[in-house]
Amino acid sequence: MNAFLLPHQRITLDVSRGSFVKSTAKSEEVLDWMEGRLNFDDATLLDVTQQLERRYNLQISLDNENLSDCKITAVFKEQSVAEILNIISTLTNTTYKQTNNKIEIYGEGCN
Repeated sequence: MNAFLLPHQRITLDVSRGSFVKSTAKSEEVLDWMEGRLNFDDATLLDVTQQLERRYNLQISLDNENLSDCKITAVFKEQSVAEILNIISTLTNTTYKQTNNKIEIYGEGCN
């Protein structure tokens, strides 16, 4: 597949659909990425876990599909993955279990 991008565009892989998605890249998101920040603004827990998987080379699964749509707004810089997961657990009323590079997040879901 060829993708032609214009300034301020990005392309991401939607693994669940097996397709690429072109979207507008916000300049602050690019700056966050360059400076090592994880910036989530009303992001779903599913999106957050996907970014954590890429950043920390992890496999993260959600025990309950209702957790996927939980919304998170937070900025992380220089925190360990354990610190980030503890904050996410507090924000979403969940718990997690880590075994090596595999993490499972447990909870009821968000309303």
